[in-house]
Amino acid sequence: MAVDMDSKGMVTKPPGVPCEFQKAKGGCGVYGSHPASCKSFRCGWLQGMGKKKDRPDKSGIVMNRSSIDLIDGNELATLIEGRPGALKSRAGKRLMRQNLADGKIVMRMHTTGARDVIVKESVHVDSQFRRDAACSLIPIQFVPSRK
Repeated sequence: MAVDMDSKGMVTKPPGVPCEFQKAKGGCGVYGSHPASCKSFRCGWLQGMGKKKDRPDKSGIVMNRSSIDLIDGNELATLIEGRPGALKSRAGKRLMRQNLADGKIVMRMHTTGARDVIVKESVHVDSQFRRDAACSLIPIQFVPSRK
């Protein structure tokens, strides 16, 4: 799939779709001449998410976060697999547990293109978000809340 860019050099590909320049083992195949939107992107790790060892080039996982109004203002933590199998690694599982414990909703995007959403049972997910996820064929998994 080609990366579509607008006249300002900003990537316009759909979110969650792997970039054509992503290397099989992770990383950017055109680093140094990559698009402006990639150069300006600040991942969650640069914004204080995770620990030193969670740096994307070490963990194989790019973290991102955003507020979603559809879910009572809860924060969505997106874990994007940059290296095959990284989300199933010890670091991937720890990052998922940590974000869930912090009350975040977690979306995982796998290198295979598969996506899923993990939510603690105690978090209210409204019907619009459920419909949107179902239309996008994104399964929602509810996990028990620890007391």
